[in-house]
Amino acid sequence: MFMRNFLLFVVVVMLAGAGGEVYGQEEVFSRSDATTGSWADGSNPWFRQCDGWWIDRPDRNVCSNNTNIGRNNVFIGHNSNNPMNVNGAFFQLRTLTLQAGITIPRTYNASGGGGLSLSIGLYNQSTSAQTFNVPIGVDAANVDFQTTNGNLNFSNNFFLNANTAVFDGANNTFISGHIQGTGGSVIKNGSGLLIYSNNSNNYTGNTTINGGTLRIGNDGTTGVLPTAVTNNGTLEFRRTNDYSYGSVISGSGQVIKGNTGTLTLSGENTYTGQTIINGGIIRITNVNALGATSGGTIVNTGGVLELNAGSNYPAEPLTINGTGIANGGALRKIDSGDQNYIGSITLGSDARINVTAAGLMHRDANLNLAGNTLYIGGNQNFLMGPNIVVQNATKT
Repeated sequence: MFMRNFLLFVVVVMLAGAGGEVYGQEEVFSRSDATTGSWADGSNPWFRQCDGWWIDRPDRNVCSNNTNIGRNNVFIGHNSNNPMNVNGAFFQLRTLTLQAGITIPRTYNASGGGGLSLSIGLYNQSTSAQTFNVPIGVDAANVDFQTTNGNLNFSNNFFLNANTAVFDGANNTFISGHIQGTGGSVIKNGSGLLIYSNNSNNYTGNTTINGGTLRIGNDGTTGVLPTAVTNNGTLEFRRTNDYSYGSVISGSGQVIKGNTGTLTLSGENTYTGQTIINGGIIRITNVNALGATSGGTIVNTGGVLELNAGSNYPAEPLTINGTGIANGGALRKIDSGDQNYIGSITLGSDARINVTAAGLMHRDANLNLAGNTLYIGGNQNFLMGPNIVVQNATKT
């Protein structure tokens, strides 16, 4: 009994801070009546729930003690002090909750070495977008970033370290900052949208899409995906300029190409979802770049699929619409050497195929005109080879 009591005493003493208080995570609230938007300020802009004290920074985490620094659960729930100034320290928090009482878009700027690291998560319960021009650190194995009701924007360095950032929620997260970290990974959950728009992203772990959409590019000229991706949702490329992606895309999800510009896919991809080209060009330089043939590819009006793999193409079902870009073909063969395409081709509307480098033979599959008109162009031959069945050739 003596030994048990002695050990309990030792544990309590080791955990105790000044004044006999036990170190732990406290709940700290931003004061709506504070006269400053700075996070660290002598006017004490924070309220600590455990002892009712006003404190000078959100990471004072021992009741009745204003010297100890540690991780707290921090809440902001008002519209005062916009923008806020994350100043003077890389604040280490357990959670940061942006409460529903925030009804305005707020900006958080960094100064004097200011930054924010999290060990549990950041939650936007406000319906308004919250923008962090502040370095972010992911300081535990899995840290959540949830867009419960409103969007989140991150424009500064995003340090994954060797940990995983988990993005969740029904709203959107925009990351224009540099996502980095040796061994760092990203998981996309929920139905919302996660957008990368920085050309320096270089984290080296995994990228996993379990729900919603990961978009590379935001209708501009920047945004890169630095790793292979397991895609069980939607992977969308929306850059206006040319971009090459050579890592492997796996999973059951779909791949979408939007906006203008050329996306070159060169990986030995295995994804089983559809490939959809809504705008611009997908150029494949690997015959398996479109993933498993079970998914199929749809080229919508204004989009182009370019064949440039230099070998025969597998039985990828293909639906084409329109005449492509500048009447250059919704399906366009540009590689050298005569090649075979053995997947079925269906016209979703009047459409054009152009063959501009050596010949292309469509063989061992159906050519379903579906009552539409197929236009053939280019300076090389498009051949209908053995075992082709032409279906629904009457225009209606």
